[in-house]
Amino acid sequence: MRKFLIILTIFFLVFSLIFVILPMGTIALLPTGLALAGGILAFVKSEPALRKMPKWLMITAIALFVVALGKVIFVKNEAENDQVFLQEQIQSTEEAQQELEELDEMGNTDQASDVQPSVAPDSIQ
Repeated sequence: MRKFLIILTIFFLVFSLIFVILPMGTIALLPTGLALAGGILAFVKSEPALRKMPKWLMITAIALFVVALGKVIFVKNEAENDQVFLQEQIQSTEEAQQELEELDEMGNTDQASDVQPSVAPDSIQ
């Protein structure tokens, strides 16, 4: 049972580390809490001479829990409006509209010049 709890704790610690590194928010607390619970259970089930590994797993889980909680409290994930980007996007849209209007005007003038008179010249007869 002790080995199973240690393996399960290591599994949850790996997921906890991944979730703490990635911007997952409060979801990182779930595997960290499970790793902490598994570490406590492994510590309790171990004999006094074999408590070194579960103790280090609990310390690691506590450290990851503190980091995950600190990220939740102190890191603000807010998307700000980038005025420069918005201005460039509006300018790009206006330029594209002008280019389309110019192409449309060119298309209209080409159609008017492509029309030839239906009367054949006298030299061809």
